[in-house]
Amino acid sequence: MAANEGARGGGSGIGVDLGPGRRPFAWTLGAAGSVLLLVPVVSRTDWSALAARAGEIAPGWLALGIALMGVEGVCASLRLHQFARHPGRPAPRRAAAFAANGWYVLAVALFPARLGEAVGMIAMHRLLGLSAGGAAIAILAQRLLDLAVLAGLALPLAFLALVLESTMAPVAPAALGAMGVVALAAVAATLLFLHRPERVLGPAGWLAPALRRRGRIGRVVARFLLQARMWARHLYRHLPRRRAGLLTVAKWGAALGGLWAVLAAMTLPVGMGTLAAITVIYCFVMAVPVPTIGGIGLGEAGLTAMLGVAGVPLAEAAAASLLLRAVLLGFPPLYAGATWFVTGPAGGAARAGRGGSPP
Repeated sequence: MAANEGARGGGSGIGVDLGPGRRPFAWTLGAAGSVLLLVPVVSRTDWSALAARAGEIAPGWLALGIALMGVEGVCASLRLHQFARHPGRPAPRRAAAFAANGWYVLAVALFPARLGEAVGMIAMHRLLGLSAGGAAIAILAQRLLDLAVLAGLALPLAFLALVLESTMAPVAPAALGAMGVVALAAVAATLLFLHRPERVLGPAGWLAPALRRRGRIGRVVARFLLQARMWARHLYRHLPRRRAGLLTVAKWGAALGGLWAVLAAMTLPVGMGTLAAITVIYCFVMAVPVPTIGGIGLGEAGLTAMLGVAGVPLAEAAAASLLLRAVLLGFPPLYAGATWFVTGPAGGAARAGRGGSPP
């Protein structure tokens, strides 16, 4: 699910039109992107190695990875419940937040990024009582926290993993020093963002006019920055900051741990520290704004390249990336189904936030 988080985190602007005329185009563009990125990976896959690797998967590590992905989903649902609370309005049920997140997780795994976000907005509107604009701002705000905490949490962890990895090739002290500086800068930027996001997003006002002159992509980025600044100035102070920040840290800790455990289950010929660093970089790769369906193709190409750099033969690396995709495609329906089994697809009461039911 972390891979899907990254896919929805990078490539689309909340304000982009999602009308019926754009849906076929989004599917076509996403499918084309996924196919173009998958073809080189599939062509290099050793299918006998894939079958052998699948038979050698360590069930304990795989179970741990799936369990941590489930913890990530719980943290994401609890955080969504925090974002749905507004002063002067009864809070929605927690069950509704879990049900809405189930729809969101399933949509971003199976749809092109923009359509997945549209389904998430509809679920938040119908189940949590948020307006369309409120649902869009909730997605935007969670994306901002995700990117900030992922950088502040993941980069230092990747740095420590490389420092402590005893089986990897020696790394030049200058390179380690540069990575350490980047990691510390990421932590400082994250803490500043969590405390005073309006300071970090302040330059959006004078950046937006210049970006709008850069064409359609520039206009999307400008809209995203202005929406983010508006959220930081007017809505962030109503959010339980400490709780939302802790839930985001817990969410990404579980997400990174789950991905790492699934990769460890494949018994690849790389050290655990190197595997941890690859996991972190993988999440950043999935945030690259490339149109795909649920990140399919982008994750496989990125993971194959990183494992190849780490010394894994390309045929085995490609096989491992396809196995990881099988897990990432299988988990969202499993998570959504388990959630809806407990809460129901509507979380116990449709439009709970508008009905005034307490959490």
